[in-house]
Amino acid sequence: MLRLLPIVLLFSSCATSKEDSGTDTGEATASASVDDTDTAGDDSGEPLECHVSYDIEAEYLAGMWDCSLDTLCEHVRYDAGDRILNSREAAECAVQALAERRPGKLTLSRQSSDVTSSRSSTLFILDGEGHVAENAISYQDSVTYYYVNRPYRLKAASHFEACLAADSDEGVAACLYDWRDGDCVELETDCDGGF
Repeated sequence: MLRLLPIVLLFSSCATSKEDSGTDTGEATASASVDDTDTAGDDSGEPLECHVSYDIEAEYLAGMWDCSLDTLCEHVRYDAGDRILNSREAAECAVQALAERRPGKLTLSRQSSDVTSSRSSTLFILDGEGHVAENAISYQDSVTYYYVNRPYRLKAASHFEACLAADSDEGVAACLYDWRDGDCVELETDCDGGF
């Protein structure tokens, strides 16, 4: 029987950093800690793999992040064709959670303006320092792609606070889906799966 293995792709050269993420926020966290190395990449000096791509859903389900964190807000969906969110309240809840680095789980989806592609992501805010791991399913031109992404840092709180002042759903969505700051990081967590 032929067994397909996950395809590992590099999005970018991902850096590690010195940082203690043991901040006590009084909320459940995924007990994340960043690797204390000065150089980008793993011990061999190679760049970190920022995500793993799967062709088979069962392999994705077996390899994806599974973190015991509470759901923070309702599922946020954005339709780029109609430029409308399913719920402005849910979107603002998600933006606020990202700004506050509140540990928990968020689900975000968006559909392209020409309805040929969509993406659904589950974000796990792992700690009060703003490290986020992601599971994502992307659909484009009748093909489904599955991704498990290594943790990234969130952009500054001010980035998300600016979203709350946006007049349109489009403005909130543009900011909400642009959450990554820099390269992925090596991070130890209590989550199952992932990296």
